[in-house]
Formats: sequence, C-alpha cells, structure tokens
Amino acid sequence: MALNNSLTKKNILILGANSDVGISLLNNLYANGCNLFLASRNLVNLKKITKDKNFIMDRIKFIHLDVLSEISISSLFDSNIETPDIIISCVGYLNDEDSNLSKILRTNFEGPATIINRYIDQFLSRGYGTIVGVSSIAGERGRGKNYLYSSAKSGFTSYLSGLRSKYNHKNIKVITVIPGYIDTKMTEGLKLNKFITASPELVANKIINAIVKDKKIEYISFFWFIVAVILRNLPDFIIRKIKF
Repeated sequence: MALNNSLTKKNILILGANSDVGISLLNNLYANGCNLFLASRNLVNLKKITKDKNFIMDRIKFIHLDVLSEISISSLFDSNIETPDIIISCVGYLNDEDSNLSKILRTNFEGPATIINRYIDQFLSRGYGTIVGVSSIAGERGRGKNYLYSSAKSGFTSYLSGLRSKYNHKNIKVITVIPGYIDTKMTEGLKLNKFITASPELVANKIINAIVKDKKIEYISFFWFIVAVILRNLPDFIIRKIKF
C-alpha cells in the first residue's frame, strides 16, 4: 500500500467507488489520511466495507451515482459536498456490446466526461484540481472483438488528452491511467494470462503514484506500454488479418 503524506486531508471523489479498483483506492487513500467522497450505484457494499474496517465516518461521504442517468449526475452536484481536490474515475462496463451500445458508450465515456466537465469550472474558479481517468489498453486501437468498448475507451483517452492540453497552464492536472488486464468482477469469466494481469491493489498503487509524481500518462506496466506502441503503429491490414 502506497502511503504519502502529500495526500493527507485531500478531498478525493471516486467515481465508480464500488468497482474493484475503487475499493482498493478507498482502502489505500483512507490510510493516506484523505477525506473520501464515494460515488456509486451500490452504496450498501461500500457502507459494509467501511463499517467492517471501523473507518472514521467523518472522513467518508456516500453519494448515490448512476452515470446512465442525467438526474443522478445532477444530484451529485446538489449533494452539498465541497469541490474535491482530486477526481478519480474508475467507471467501466464490459459486456454483450451488440445489445448494450448506449450503455457501453455512456458508462465508459459520456457519463464520466459529463461529470468531469461540470467540475472544470469549479477547478478554474478555485485555481487548481486534479483529474484521473482510468481508461484501457483497448482504447489504443479499435478491436473487432469488442469494438464498442474499445471505441468508448478510445474516446475517453482522447478526451483526457484534450483536457490536459487545454488546461496545461491553468494548474489543472489531468492523468490518464492505461491498465491492461485487471483481475476484477468486470473480467470475471475471461481467460486472462495471469502473468500480465494486474491486481486491483496494484492499479490503485499506480494511480496514487501517478498523482504524487504528477505523471501525465501511467501505464500499469512496461509490457502494456510496449503493446500500446505496437497497436498504434501496426498497419490496418495486419490488424484485420490477426483479427485483433
């Protein structure tokens, strides 16, 4: 678990806090002395986790959030939480994309981007803020096997890159995290190579390290950085031939 005094007393909003990575961040950031705003559709599980660990509830606020709902997103901004110092988006969805087009695009790109955009003005008025978006290696190139998921993540990666460029001199930091395979509920049932599959705890540590060291792009391992470079540069006819 990465501990760093520079994060103590920071107000951190975690979108998708009930995801496996979100829960690992909850444990890690609480140990770092942060004040946490946990946003998720499933607050029952999060409340149980914090209760079982005897966390001090004064440092934790729970916010019901469904990124598929405009009303739910609006309620986030009516919840009377103070503007966070750091926003971390762990929201994601991967399933039978042919019948869930809207859900995949909304969950992996549009929903998180909508929330982040609404916080930008608050960050600008205050003079600082940090945004962390967990995207995916799938966003590096369109994939025939999950073309909607990869296109949504590609859009989210590009969105974060654009924010980073636009607000580079406004003291708003934007970090893109690119994991490869992660052992989570979302990938349960998939045949993943254990040697290149990260744990949620490792991803959480990498996210915190990226925040502390003010990184711009964080690949979870050098292996996935190499994969990303190859994917971006392979000719399209090869991508089609290997049925990527």
